[in-house]
Amino acid sequence: MNTVKLIGTLPRKPHIIEPATDDKQPVALFTIAARNDDDMGGPSYVEVKAFGPEALLAKEQLTDRTKVEVIGYIRSESWTSGSGKSAKRQYRQVVVVTYLKALDGALVPGQDDAADEVAA
Repeated sequence: MNTVKLIGTLPRKPHIIEPATDDKQPVALFTIAARNDDDMGGPSYVEVKAFGPEALLAKEQLTDRTKVEVIGYIRSESWTSGSGKSAKRQYRQVVVVTYLKALDGALVPGQDDAADEVAA
């Protein structure tokens, strides 16, 4: 599986999708503005999805301008927009979160070893 580690800043607060039933998890959608060490231009904006405990952390701890560390994997998503002859297939890549830390100290419980495993 692919692994992605990002450190960056949220340009706006996360969008939280609450489940309609108790047997489903909340989902947090947010963007991270991150720079590469060799990037001479502006930041790269990366779309991120978090589920379950990571989504709850995003809801409770993250706001615009929060600096975060995210570890996850890249997933391609596709959907059809429009209908009939004007229907177009849309594609995007998102990072699905497996570890989330607000760099002001908030951490998802039980996830403190995940960053060490990726770094090793």
